[in-house]
Amino acid sequence: MGFNFAQGYFIEKPQIDLFSLKSVYEHINEIKSTRSQTDTDLILENLKSIEPININESIINCLYRFKDASVNLLPVVDNKMRPIGVITEKDLKNYAYSPYGKDLLTNKTYNKPLSAVITKAPIVCATSKIEDIIESFVQTGSVNTKEIPPVLVVQNEKYIGCLDAATIINIVHKYNLVRVSNQNPLTKLPGNNPIKDYIQEVINKSNQAAFIYFDIDKFKVYNDTFGFRQGDRIILFLSDILQKTFSQKHYFVGHIGGDDFFVGCDLSKISFEEVFEKCIKAQDDFNYGSKVFYPKEIIDQGYIRAKDRDGIVKNFGFVSVSFAILHIAKQSGNPDEEKISKLLALLKKQAKSLSAFSIATLLEPNINLFDFYEFKKSHDFSIKQAK
Repeated sequence: MGFNFAQGYFIEKPQIDLFSLKSVYEHINEIKSTRSQTDTDLILENLKSIEPININESIINCLYRFKDASVNLLPVVDNKMRPIGVITEKDLKNYAYSPYGKDLLTNKTYNKPLSAVITKAPIVCATSKIEDIIESFVQTGSVNTKEIPPVLVVQNEKYIGCLDAATIINIVHKYNLVRVSNQNPLTKLPGNNPIKDYIQEVINKSNQAAFIYFDIDKFKVYNDTFGFRQGDRIILFLSDILQKTFSQKHYFVGHIGGDDFFVGCDLSKISFEEVFEKCIKAQDDFNYGSKVFYPKEIIDQGYIRAKDRDGIVKNFGFVSVSFAILHIAKQSGNPDEEKISKLLALLKKQAKSLSAFSIATLLEPNINLFDFYEFKKSHDFSIKQAK
């Protein structure tokens, strides 16, 4: 739910025996799941359940359906409830407003099929992402919302309802509110909740992934010396580098908070070596380019005189970036998001101690034994085992 600690009888009554306490409370998880609204929840919540008409029905029966003032369009489905398109009042107006139109439709020799008046409409799955629905909606090409056909929604390939233009605009508004609340206000990158969702999504659908933690070293010293505004510029500089370096569609870039960033990648679409090379490039670009944020006299001096966390004045070098990569291998099963976060934190600590990077491959999901690789620029590496 976003809290580190909580108390109250709803969770559990006070206990003397510590071993009776649970690590997981299912009724709390149920609350959490009801409060985190997914894209599917948003779609189903706003879905319009308009009863469809079968493709084999006659046009005259279709015309009778429009006698209901609340009906301005009819989804058309086949015998298996799969959507084909829609029919609007506009499609039938030539018959509805013609003095002989109705008589013509009732004439058996005329026999015009329903398919002749169907308008194509976008079809999406109820589990689609909001972005995909917006894209389908925009591709209709009309600027007049009254002329835009609705988006037909299916579940298990069967029609369950539709989303008209006004409803989609409302969904987009709600979606943007949620997105803004889940993004970092400084960098506008996705924050902790989207990062957690991404990690869980990737490990659920793929057993090969790379999760990377970027952290700025000596940032506190810089921030304390030059002020938070200059500190923000350093953070934005790293944000720009990461977004440029990992700009391809199969990458995800997020901002954990402060000077901590996250990058994720599904390794079923790209090699681990390519990911590593990009990390090195981002590191080099930051370490080289960040010197422009120092006064010339500091650059000539080569260090900053500042107090450390214990209040002792020391010489500090320039800011740099370290990164930690957790490689989820094929044989690592399906680790959960919480375990991955803990492993990344462990790797981050090691990377900062090296002021470079650390890499671990998760080989088995049931043991806490990992291979740590300290890569050199020549790609030689030594292996250490750590619990």
